[in-house]
Amino acid sequence: MNYISVLALVAVLIAAWYAWRYYRLRRSIDEYARGARELHTDSQVKELQNLSSALASIMAAFDLRHSTLESERSRLATVLDQITDGVLITDAQGLIQFANPAAGRLFQTSNPLNRSIAEVIRNHQLVEAWRRCQQTRQLQSESVELPTRHQYLQLVVIPDKHSSGSLLLAQDLTQIRRLETVRRDFISNLSHELRTNPAQLAKSWYIFFFQLPWLPERALRRGLAARALRGTSRRGTFSDEDLARYQEAWAQPDAMRSMVNWYRAAIRGAARPAGPWRVPVETLVLWGVRDTALGREMVAPSLALCDHGRSVFFERATHWIQHEEPAAVNDLLLRFLAGGLDAIDAARTAASQAP
Repeated sequence: MNYISVLALVAVLIAAWYAWRYYRLRRSIDEYARGARELHTDSQVKELQNLSSALASIMAAFDLRHSTLESERSRLATVLDQITDGVLITDAQGLIQFANPAAGRLFQTSNPLNRSIAEVIRNHQLVEAWRRCQQTRQLQSESVELPTRHQYLQLVVIPDKHSSGSLLLAQDLTQIRRLETVRRDFISNLSHELRTNPAQLAKSWYIFFFQLPWLPERALRRGLAARALRGTSRRGTFSDEDLARYQEAWAQPDAMRSMVNWYRAAIRGAARPAGPWRVPVETLVLWGVRDTALGREMVAPSLALCDHGRSVFFERATHWIQHEEPAAVNDLLLRFLAGGLDAIDAARTAASQAP
């Protein structure tokens, strides 16, 4: 009977010891969990040191990854804030989840977030492009003219493959369209002068030479371009160092062919646009009287196409007026850019009244 009592006592003591160890471990785990939630992962408990070390490594890796992602997000946000193209992200229902500042400016809205794409864009053609993208899950593109805003917009809609939403990129093509119109009008005018002005036709012989395949590029690379620069400019206009820099640029792949192609396009693609066409912006023409390629008589018909135009002739300058008269050209350009044609008229009046 005494042996049984002793064994029972020993069993009770062993059970109490294990219970105490369990209680301490449980309390330590609870304390460690509270510390982990507060990002304190160190532990003095021997049994938890391996766990503490592993958790610390996981947290360090997580912090590094979070820091990297945050840095990338910050850089991306900076880029999106600075670009001039509008960026919109919508969910499957067409509610805008993200919009950069340019999108707000393009669509003239201050707070597009959580509003429908139709409400923000306010153009049925652009909205239909988004709907087609949602239905087909294929990239869609649409360009429209907004007469009330005097704006040309292009919208590219890209399906988000990680969700059911879409990414919309909006670009303002207004300035590009205007420049294209000016370019087309200039080419049309140039072609008209070549057809109707015999003297100019003779001066423009090189344009017809440039219509030949490969031969002009080869001749220009072999010294014709450098000789042409010096032969058509005032003595000393182009130094040996200048020509070396030009030749370095001409040697780039397809550089010479691209230069000659401009003249090829002036002849082959010079269809005159239908209807009346004008240059509505103020225009300043600076002209070298000794230009061997373009005659002085071209100035008047060119200015006749401008609503507001002026010409300034440089009697001693050639085709390379910006190289030969840099100070005078820069002065006129600065005056024109700052005050328009009024500033040019004022400067010419002052010069004529000077003693």
